[in-house]
Amino acid sequence: MIHAMVNLISSIPLSSPVREKYPDVFNINGALVILSDSHLGDPEIALEDWNEFWMRAHPFLVGLGEKLDEGQLGLDIGRVPGEACRREALRAILRKTVTQYGNG
Repeated sequence: MIHAMVNLISSIPLSSPVREKYPDVFNINGALVILSDSHLGDPEIALEDWNEFWMRAHPFLVGLGEKLDEGQLGLDIGRVPGEACRREALRAILRKTVTQYGNG
């Protein structure tokens, strides 16, 4: 789910006005990309690797959720096909991940 989330955010084109309007979301995502690449590259990761990843990534995931809430990016703003669906999917993934794994 983490890979899906960071890939979803990363897939937003560099030229998108969303990147300019919400730079914190993309900065946090950049940190999550680095963490997920270094800890979650192998689908058969050991529990220790997951725990290490989660301890480092949790503050970024919470921060990302807060920035998404602040920007109301999880709402169907303007009912724009495509971007609105991506935002809703991202929020659902993030909430499920944080709910499922809590604080470690």
